[in-house]
Amino acid sequence: MQIMCLSEDSKIITQDIVERVIELLEWQRRVREIYFPTPYDTREAKIEGKIVRKLIEFGGRIGRSELYREIHGDRSGMSIFNKAIKNLEDGKRIAVIAEPSTIKGGRPKDMVQDISMLNL
Repeated sequence: MQIMCLSEDSKIITQDIVERVIELLEWQRRVREIYFPTPYDTREAKIEGKIVRKLIEFGGRIGRSELYREIHGDRSGMSIFNKAIKNLEDGKRIAVIAEPSTIKGGRPKDMVQDISMLNL
């Protein structure tokens, strides 16, 4: 807050400065959650971390096939991706929800959702 006061040539900390500092700190926390590298022991754990980061980036909900593309699932393979999804489901971190197709006769679309975003 002091740095922001100095940059605005203000001698007192105002409510506006406090609100802007809090907004800046929240932005920084969100960026760190998305981009902070985490060491992983297994390939599944690495993919799990990528899935969680993408869910945060996409607001907690993304289609399964879109998620596969976004995390470059082809680099590790479908079996590793499926294991990671299952591990996260078993750990109650995510839920895979089948949404009805908007096209008549189309197959349902699997949506991956962060459990904390579900209205249970």
